[in-house]
Amino acid sequence: MSTNTADDIRIKLKKAIKDGKTDLGAIASNLGKFMDEALWEYLDLPGESPADKLHSFVTLPFNKGGLNCKIDEMDVLLGLNAPVQRQFRGLVFAAKQGERNDLKEEPKVDAKLSPKKPKGLSDSNKASERAANRAAKAVPALDKLLNNQLVSKRNAAKVGQTIKDPENPTEKELEIMAQREQLEQELARIVPEPLPEEPQERKKLQKQVQQAIEQTTGKVSTPKVSLGEDPQKTAEAIVKAKSDIDYLQQLVVAIELEIETLQPSLVRAA
Repeated sequence: MSTNTADDIRIKLKKAIKDGKTDLGAIASNLGKFMDEALWEYLDLPGESPADKLHSFVTLPFNKGGLNCKIDEMDVLLGLNAPVQRQFRGLVFAAKQGERNDLKEEPKVDAKLSPKKPKGLSDSNKASERAANRAAKAVPALDKLLNNQLVSKRNAAKVGQTIKDPENPTEKELEIMAQREQLEQELARIVPEPLPEEPQERKKLQKQVQQAIEQTTGKVSTPKVSLGEDPQKTAEAIVKAKSDIDYLQQLVVAIELEIETLQPSLVRAA
């Protein structure tokens, strides 16, 4: 039965791609089902791991049972379905990259057929993807927030450290596990059910979630200025960054003054 399902999904995806890659919903839903049910196990695909088999499924030519796509091209085609795209990235970035470099190249995708300008992910973004996926498994509430774009991958990644042996954690790993448990409790307190749809409420929740992560981990997001097309937003971002820098400078000065005040007493004590 699963073999028939796998073949059926492959046929649907192959058709959607051959028809010009315009039915992005069909591509995302079918590939999502393919990954959810691990249907690569029912197809004759090269590779040892699920990541390698998925990579083969996407990149092999049609006549060899694949979808004749590049990894970054498929990533772009999934851009309108964040949960499926994140699942796809989490799997393919775990593949044996040492034997190939196709996860880094920029594919040639027809801009008319793509919702986004095709662009390869940087190594830092790939690391954030993997860390965010680990965080989503460790803190289930984050999984739902990521899927609904209520927390950024970079923020979620702050609790996505690798725990080598959960049964025998180090002192540092115990601290990480405690932070995750604390965060899970805090998210249960602040995240409403159902999730908000109104933009202002979503923005408010995004800020609360970010603050919860920062307070739990002690990792505060650094100011980021994005020089986009909107001059107003760019100006606001610059003002925000400048105010953060001014605050840090004031803090440094305050610390230096405190040190100067303490120095005489420290000398006498010595």
